Amino acid sequence: MPQPTIPMTRALTLRWLLALGLVAGLALANYLLLRAEIRANEAGTELLTISGRQRTLLLSTTLLAQELVTIDSRERRDELREELLVAIEPLEAAHFQLIEFDLLRTGEPLPEVREIYENVPWLLDTEVRNFLTHLRELARSDDAELTLANPLYRYIREVGLSRRVMDGLNAVVAAYKQESETRLLQLRRMAYWSFLSTWVVLGLTGAFVFRPMVLRVKETVGALQRLNETLEIRVEERTAIAEQRAQKLADSEALYQSLVENLPLAVIRKDLDGRYTYVNSRFRELTGQIPAAVIGMTDLDTLPPDEATRSRRDDARVIETHEVQQRVQQHALPDGRTVFLELLKSPVLDAAGRVIGTQTAFWDVTQRKAGEDRMLRAERLAAVGQMVTGVAHESRNALQQIGACAKMLEWQLEGNAEAGELIADVQQAHDRLHRLFENLRGYVSPMKLDRRSEGLKEIFAEAWKSTASVRHEREAEWVDRDSLDDLRCPVDPFQLEQVFRNLIENSLAACEDPVRVETAWESAWIGDRPAVRLTYRDDGPGISPAVANRVFEPFFTTKTQGTGLGMIIARRIVEAHDGTMEVIASPAAVSDRAVPQAVAGQQAVGFGSTEERANGGRAERDLSLGACFVVTLPRGDA
Repeated sequence: MPQPTIPMTRALTLRWLLALGLVAGLALANYLLLRAEIRANEAGTELLTISGRQRTLLLSTTLLAQELVTIDSRERRDELREELLVAIEPLEAAHFQLIEFDLLRTGEPLPEVREIYENVPWLLDTEVRNFLTHLRELARSDDAELTLANPLYRYIREVGLSRRVMDGLNAVVAAYKQESETRLLQLRRMAYWSFLSTWVVLGLTGAFVFRPMVLRVKETVGALQRLNETLEIRVEERTAIAEQRAQKLADSEALYQSLVENLPLAVIRKDLDGRYTYVNSRFRELTGQIPAAVIGMTDLDTLPPDEATRSRRDDARVIETHEVQQRVQQHALPDGRTVFLELLKSPVLDAAGRVIGTQTAFWDVTQRKAGEDRMLRAERLAAVGQMVTGVAHESRNALQQIGACAKMLEWQLEGNAEAGELIADVQQAHDRLHRLFENLRGYVSPMKLDRRSEGLKEIFAEAWKSTASVRHEREAEWVDRDSLDDLRCPVDPFQLEQVFRNLIENSLAACEDPVRVETAWESAWIGDRPAVRLTYRDDGPGISPAVANRVFEPFFTTKTQGTGLGMIIARRIVEAHDGTMEVIASPAAVSDRAVPQAVAGQQAVGFGSTEERANGGRAERDLSLGACFVVTLPRGDA
């Protein structure tokens, strides 16, 4: 687009200013002419007003003089004298105003008017002055002189009623009118000239100022339009490219979001300050926290202090080294469960390759961890099993021989009380050694399950019934607090009955009569699988924290005749069912697990009369102080 040069622009500006000055001067001239014409009209109107007032006063004073000389009433005559004297003043004032009226604003009256007032034939000024003198003298005359023959009255009547004074006044008005018309004609001619000059100036301004400016503006507008069209085309092209990129970015973001949201793992993104910028929906399932609520928080707000410190340390290492880190850590959930999470930390890079944060993906590996532990124990047990199997096989014959010999000695020494006691001790040691070998075989042998859908309460009832020989001559009862309608799970009833029987036998061994055990059932979850949780309690002395930490260790026992393998075998059976078995060491831990309270329809099974079971003859002991085991079994197959 061509740009106007500085001289060209300056010339257009000077033309514009000159035209503006001429138009302003013409407008001022027109204003002055219009103002002069208005003043001339105002002067003419004022002149006619004064002339009319003088004529009216001339006639009115003449009539007052006539009434003064004809009235008989003295009082009325005095009033007429006063009125006449009062009327003389405005008449005289109007006379002098008319003589000295300055129509042209020159400071002096018109020569023609001065001629009418001072020279022959009008001598209008002399006539009016004499008329006023005669009026004053008539008003001051005695009553006897006030007659129609009074020379003063006769003069007044002659002048006031004659045409000579009126014609003189008409001549004065005509002279002023003639001068006013002449003046107005000159003003109109000047106004016409000013109007034509204005149009000429405007035409010249349009031709030499506005036309070049309009052409320049038109060229500039055309260039701007062409530039605007070019810019619109480029903007449309850039917009289309930007929309394509935005669509690709949106598609990529949607694909990423769909991938992240549907992955079977939780994803967290953090900025360089460790603040959460994004979490997916799986995060809530694994942590119990609402994703939208944790945005802007840090690990210190969502994790225990030790875990938060370690996580921030790992984030700093990832940001510094740009390396991916992977580890498995233990994590406590809000509901009290402990899970194992595998964490994969990686840096988040921008388009320039700069680190702008970290991304952590983690998933629940509790079942995998348990499976690995079971496999490790199975490998260890397999090695031990080969040795134990050989020992048990070789020892079985010796044990059978010892048992047979002890029986034969008992027959031969029948009646010998002292020998009978020794033989009974030998038989008891034989039984203990036999049970030890059987437990060892059960501990090291592979676990094979025959699963079928069975009711857990019915299996526990069979276990209770199978301990009848142990409960013989003992006062014991079982109270079931059943709060679920369906307790069926896919289990091996024979193996699970062994678990329940082991719990019952331990309670009978640890508790004093009367013994009371209680079972409570509730719904639970193992990972994402529905499950049934059994809380088993007795009213014995309880389990200390030190003992609780070693309950599931091989060969650990607090009984004088125990092998220390019963609880670990029971736990192996439960874990083989993909379940969990825990021991609770304190009343506080029991209350934290929200053990169901008594419900309607509870059932008591055991020895003793109805009154005894209703606490009619003994003191009730607090079950929350006794041993407590929690067994959780899944409802369906993995």
